[in-house]
Amino acid sequence: PIKDFYGQFEGKTALVTGGTGGIGYAIAKRLQEAGCSVIILARNEEKLKLASEQIGCSYRVLDITDVHDIKKVILEIYQTESPSILVNSAGVMSKGRFGHVEVKDWDRVINTNVRGLFFITQEVSKMMIERRIKGHILNLSSSSALRPCYSAYIVSKHLVRDLTQGFAKELIKH
Repeated sequence: PIKDFYGQFEGKTALVTGGTGGIGYAIAKRLQEAGCSVIILARNEEKLKLASEQIGCSYRVLDITDVHDIKKVILEIYQTESPSILVNSAGVMSKGRFGHVEVKDWDRVINTNVRGLFFITQEVSKMMIERRIKGHILNLSSSSALRPCYSAYIVSKHLVRDLTQGFAKELIKH
């Protein structure tokens, strides 16, 4: 049960992308209940305000598809906080099936699910390494990462799985 882990989160700070709904919201809520200081990150400020009030955490507006916004927001957070946990939960799906996929839908899925995850992980891990913060990075994928690739979403989840393995290999020494 999660109660067994509550003491492990006291005094820690977590960043949770996609924390306004779904699994990201649930993880943010559990971390907050476990004594962790949580900062949820998402694009929609109205949803962020509502979710942060319900969870009892803070928030920052962040467009995960904008690398400059990622760098700016992460730098600002680390000027006053020392997050040791990053939960990459932001993600979108597309409705287009193979043979009918629009470029804009492909780009939206890949830019959110892969590009954003890559660059926020890069920025947070750099901060953690520079500040000698031992921490954890959790990337949410899905069982789609085990299916043959035929959609932007499935491709993105394959890449999340592979990036997670690569990040682990690169960052474990820290």
